[in-house]
Amino acid sequence: GVALVAGWSSAMAADRIVRKSVKTPLDGEIKDVSKTEVTIEKKAGGSETVAAGDILSITWDGEPAGLNIARINENNGAFDKALEAYRKAIEGAASGSDGLKADLQWSVARVLGRQALGDASKADEAIKELEAFKSKHGSHYTFYDATRLLGELYLQKKDLTKARTQFEQMGKAPTTDFQMASKIALGRLALADNKP
Repeated sequence: GVALVAGWSSAMAADRIVRKSVKTPLDGEIKDVSKTEVTIEKKAGGSETVAAGDILSITWDGEPAGLNIARINENNGAFDKALEAYRKAIEGAASGSDGLKADLQWSVARVLGRQALGDASKADEAIKELEAFKSKHGSHYTFYDATRLLGELYLQKKDLTKARTQFEQMGKAPTTDFQMASKIALGRLALADNKP
């Protein structure tokens, strides 16, 4: 039984990318992150590059305890609990990888943004956090997700100029999903501005 437990824990000591397009996750060590793709050196050998738009989630080697509970709380709409757990995880990840730290900062910004879409009184804090994230992590694989969320919050606040800037930036993504989302958002923006 002991060898099985030891083997299991060493097998889990890796970064993991879960993709939208393929059921089998990629395990290994993430070597490069950009706003368009992530490259992982696979445990099975070789490396693979995954388009940012195809990434469902990344779990990082050395994640602090409680992070899965934060994710579950967020997915269940328990944003206050998720936010508390993500912030606690940031403290617990002080010695973690830069990728883990950036993902945790994105998690806090994302939860604040999702909260603000349902409660406009929280928009200023969310916008501040998302702007800080984009400024500090301009090459993060969630860059365009952050851009979309920021655009939605600016639109909610009726700051159409800043919303337009975000949606136009989102349209520069190399993937068609973000390009289409940009066109739709810009169309909604034109309607909000009462322009044809």
